[in-house]
Amino acid sequence: MRKSICFLPLLLLYMFQSSAQTTLHVPGTYSSIQAAVNASSNPLDVVQVEAGVYNAPVAISRSLILRGPNAGISGTGIRSAEAVIFDAGITVSGNVNVQIDGIKIQQTGNAANVCQLGGSAAVIIQNCVVERLGVTPGATSRGIVTSAGPGLKTIQQNLFSGDPSGGLFSGHKSWNSGIYLNANGSSVNILNNVFRNCRTAINLDDFNAGIILSGNRFDNNGTHLSFGGVTPTAGQYTMPSNEFVNLNGLFINLSNVSDDFRLDISSSTLGGNNISSYALSTLFKVEESMFHRGRSGRKGLVTYVAGKQFVVQINPSIQAAIRYGQSGEIIHVGPGTFGESISLDKKISIIGSGSGEDPSVNTILSQNASASGDPL
Repeated sequence: MRKSICFLPLLLLYMFQSSAQTTLHVPGTYSSIQAAVNASSNPLDVVQVEAGVYNAPVAISRSLILRGPNAGISGTGIRSAEAVIFDAGITVSGNVNVQIDGIKIQQTGNAANVCQLGGSAAVIIQNCVVERLGVTPGATSRGIVTSAGPGLKTIQQNLFSGDPSGGLFSGHKSWNSGIYLNANGSSVNILNNVFRNCRTAINLDDFNAGIILSGNRFDNNGTHLSFGGVTPTAGQYTMPSNEFVNLNGLFINLSNVSDDFRLDISSSTLGGNNISSYALSTLFKVEESMFHRGRSGRKGLVTYVAGKQFVVQINPSIQAAIRYGQSGEIIHVGPGTFGESISLDKKISIIGSGSGEDPSVNTILSQNASASGDPL
């Protein structure tokens, strides 16, 4: 009798653990991912998907773990044969906790939102490959789309990539957006991903302090980051370090932000080096890839070298830089002729490209230009 009493708690614990987590195998026990998801009954259940191609969409409205053969291996790591969700997508809805790990999502069609994450859902998507090899050029197809809401989303260690053969703008065959955030009131961590050959790597609507971008690598995208929203985004933000590999496309597009929007990316790197370490010639090229500070009607300011702004012919307003500048800043003006009136109302240094850094190239104020204000 004493032995029965002694071992009964252990027996109950074993029974509880056994019922607490079940691994549902696809295609072993279940013929489809959806069938295994529907059979899941516990938040700790694992839907284990073996290598192969799966053409049916997956709808998840319960807490579980969806695990592929490359779970734990980053999207750019050395991976084995993939479990591929092909020309279909994943939808997560409801107040659930879901983890998706080691899956490949591949799209050739024009589905608008391939992987949709509901606002109330807490979701981790990690170690996945999200790829579009499109047939129709220019389709508005998005890899991962989030809805606004309280569920924490973590998107980490994934590879977002596509077919660059159509170019990376209107004729692209890649993702129109690798990630599209509807971020109003949301908390989203986008960490240590690689974005390559996307029309736009990340669209950030209604950006806020709950959105963290850190450790990501942006390589050969049409636009790396685009900020906006139905209502112009306001606020001042300092972004943790990310890596920008080259200047083939656009750095940042402040597509719809308010005039007081400020984004500081000065801790990020370009080609492995801090942006501030580059010569003026490169920094002027960085400025050419920025849509901010009045260029094409854009508002707001991106700072990529602390205490400095840069003006180039493609966005030739020295006065706009003065207006956005803070007292004590330096404005470097690139080669060319600038025909505008300049009014100085704060202590700002304006340095032309012939000031000594590159004496063979000059910045010229045309005869119609004038400068007024207190001397510096």
